[in-house]
Amino acid sequence: IPFCRSKCNYCAFISASPKAEDEIGQYVNSLCKHLQAGKSVADNRILSTIYLGGGTPSLIGAEWLSQIFETIHSCITIQPHAEITLEANPESATRELFEGLKYQGLNRISLGAQSFHNDELGRIGRIHSAQETVAATERIRAAGIDNISLDLIFALPGQTLERWQSNLKQALACNPSHISTY
Repeated sequence: IPFCRSKCNYCAFISASPKAEDEIGQYVNSLCKHLQAGKSVADNRILSTIYLGGGTPSLIGAEWLSQIFETIHSCITIQPHAEITLEANPESATRELFEGLKYQGLNRISLGAQSFHNDELGRIGRIHSAQETVAATERIRAAGIDNISLDLIFALPGQTLERWQSNLKQALACNPSHISTY
């Protein structure tokens, strides 16, 4: 999902802030048509994982994400206990969003924390604070999703070993199921 509220200065992915709601709708409708066109190729396959990344998929909201999930479910068989992940950033990680998508099978969130130091977040162009990351993990759990992955970036310009260790300790204090480091 190639939409973000703002472009982080380390990001090499194709992404941009949507100029209008219609831009998101056009993208989602095209994506769903593409999935439907590939339905015959997917016959006899069973998915054990689904990962919606970006950009920031959580930014487009439950209505558009539901349309994507409904299309996926209509086009391919999914294992009963498949891992279904959505990437989110702390500022767009709302309890209502995740509660609304749980019925679609969403059971894992990959949260873009990147750092637990506000000065580091600012240097890399992130628009959330460390406190917002902690609050986001609480909102995700309140929505009934306990499988949380946190993304962290190491070796940031000027980052000391002590700061990196502090990031890891603060991430672990959020009790994630998984940590990805980049």
